[in-house]
Amino acid sequence: MVIYYKGKQIKVVKENEAERLLAKIREAEQQTIEVQLLLAKMTGNFKRGNEKIGKHKRGF
Repeated sequence: MVIYYKGKQIKVVKENEAERLLAKIREAEQQTIEVQLLLAKMTGNFKRGNEKIGKHKRGF
C-alpha cells in the first residue's frame, strides 16, 4: 500500500502492516478524525503543527 498526500508519495506500507491499518480504518470508518489520526501515526506526522502552541501555553 502506498499513502499519498497532495499528489506526493508519503509512505509505503508493507503487506502485514497494511492489512492491520485497513482493518483499523474500516472499524473507524464513520469517524473522520480517528481515520486521520491512524494515517498520521502511520506516516509519522501525528505530532506536527501544535507543538509550539503547547509550549507557549505552558509558559516555557
